[in-house]
Amino acid sequence: LPMADRCIISNPDIAGIGTRINFYATIFLMALIPENERTSEVVNSLYENSVYYGLALVLTAIIQTLQTQLDLYHAIFVMQIIFSLNFVYSGNSTESRVKLRRTKVIMAIQISTTIMFTIWLLYVWIKDDHFGSQPECNHLVKYVFVFANIQATESWLRVLFIIYPRLLFLRVIAPVHLDILSLRGRPSQVTECET
Repeated sequence: LPMADRCIISNPDIAGIGTRINFYATIFLMALIPENERTSEVVNSLYENSVYYGLALVLTAIIQTLQTQLDLYHAIFVMQIIFSLNFVYSGNSTESRVKLRRTKVIMAIQISTTIMFTIWLLYVWIKDDHFGSQPECNHLVKYVFVFANIQATESWLRVLFIIYPRLLFLRVIAPVHLDILSLRGRPSQVTECET
């Protein structure tokens, strides 16, 4: 068998059909459904689903990393899914997220997931060539930018992926923090409107 065939071993916990359908359906529906009064409950449910899915995926990646069962290919798959879910997290307007019964528990899960993901991602890129269950295959993992194949272990790409989570962290944590602050002031505003 060619080396590439021996290196990519399926990992249904990370990239199985169920996890991929969940991700694709959530992203597709979030992009398709307009956010308004009639669809707010559906949009909120999709948002909550993405938070729980992100948590499950990050926990699975961390556990498999600790058990040396996750390879670089599937680690990058997790990174791309979480990066994409970032758009779901930040896609809703702050006002609608507060109205859509977005609880402090959901916010805490989102913040915790972002923190765990950031630490895990830094670990993956610091280990880079020696990461995972098949470090001898890491040089075969490639990104395709336009028509150029770039090894995932390239130093400049690794630096880019080490910097990006810090921006992701700020993009997710800052809006959630603002939501928490607005939730504190929310009850008195609702009371004033009802009288």
